This record gives sequence, structure tokens and C-alpha cells, in this order.
Amino acid sequence: MRRKWMLLALLPVLLLAVAAVAFDDEPDEPMIAEDEEDLLSVEEPPDLLATLAGIDDAKEFFALLTEAGLDKVLTGEGPHTVFVPTDSAIGTIDLKAVRKDAKKLRALLARHIVVNRYITFDFDEDRKVVTLDGEKVAISISDENITVGNAIVLEEEIWCRNGVVHVLDAVILPAGEH
Repeated sequence: MRRKWMLLALLPVLLLAVAAVAFDDEPDEPMIAEDEEDLLSVEEPPDLLATLAGIDDAKEFFALLTEAGLDKVLTGEGPHTVFVPTDSAIGTIDLKAVRKDAKKLRALLARHIVVNRYITFDFDEDRKVVTLDGEKVAISISDENITVGNAIVLEEEIWCRNGVVHVLDAVILPAGEH
């Protein structure tokens, strides 16, 4: 009887030993990096402003952001979501009139920036997000498109260090001007 208890007491120890050998995740050969510098240099994605500067079809929006002083927001900690209208979309508004009024220009641009990072997954149902100018903009998703206000998303989820960019086919207009 005593022997039986002793065997039962040793059983967990034996099981652990077998499991340790069976699930040994140590490689048989040491893994050696071919270039140690490659392992140490993980490149961080650029910030929102640098990303916008690199989008070929967003040069006007980038220039307007800089002109209005909102470029500083996009180099900060974030995260932010920027809905960027293409240059052709910017061309549909009266830029001379907007540029004459710094407050209008800033509001127009702020309507395209949202605090927080919103990706396609977040648009699984209709929702409203609050932009930097305090306006609520509706975002909806269908089988064909994601729409932000009156604009359709042409390119989604350009990831940045401090947020994400979505490229739009139109300028987001204030509520009531659609």
C-alpha cells in the first residue's frame, strides 16, 4: 500500500519531466543572425505629417494644413485619423475665398481630422465621429463603399506612427451643405 502511495506521489513529477522533454522549444541549432544590425533596426513608420507629404495626390491638403498651422497637430503624440481629400477634390472648392478667412480655412481642415485612430474595422456600422472643429461627421459602410460625410474613401488605412490616413474623393462639407 505504501508503495502505491509513493508511486502516486511521484506521478506528477514524472509527468512534468516527460512534458518538459516533449515540449522543449529550444532549437536544435543556435539561431544566428546574419546581420546583427538588421535585427536591431526596426524602422518606425513616419508620423502623419510626413505621410501626408508623401501622398502624391494630397499636395494641396498638405500645403493648406501648413498654411493654417494645423501641421503641428499631426506631428504630436496622437493618435489621430486624417481624412484627406485628393487634390482634384480640393480643386472643387473656392480656395481663394477660403484662404482669405483664416478661421474658415482652419475649420475646413479641422473637419478632416479626428482624435483617435479609426480603421475600417471600426466602421462596421454607421457611426458619427467628432472632428477637431467640433462637428459630428457620419461614417457609414456598405458593400461598395465607406463614406465619410459626403465623401467616399478611395484609399484606406495608411498607417502612421501617430495615427492613420484615409484618402477621400471629396472635401467633407459642413452639415447642411451636402
